[in-house]
Amino acid sequence: MTREDILKLEGKIIDKELFQFIFENENVMNFQNCGMSGLKKGYVWFIITLIDGTEVNVYSVE
Repeated sequence: MTREDILKLEGKIIDKELFQFIFENENVMNFQNCGMSGLKKGYVWFIITLIDGTEVNVYSVE
């Protein structure tokens, strides 16, 4: 998965399998669990920080 692929996930709900795949990606520097989302009921909000400092917001089940 490329940096561009990860950027396309901005605001999307992702499943646990994709979440794990992204977590192990070489382009990812950090994951931040921001708790339950106020925008996407029933999902947890995560901020993915890429190695260049770009942040991507995604949502997933915990």
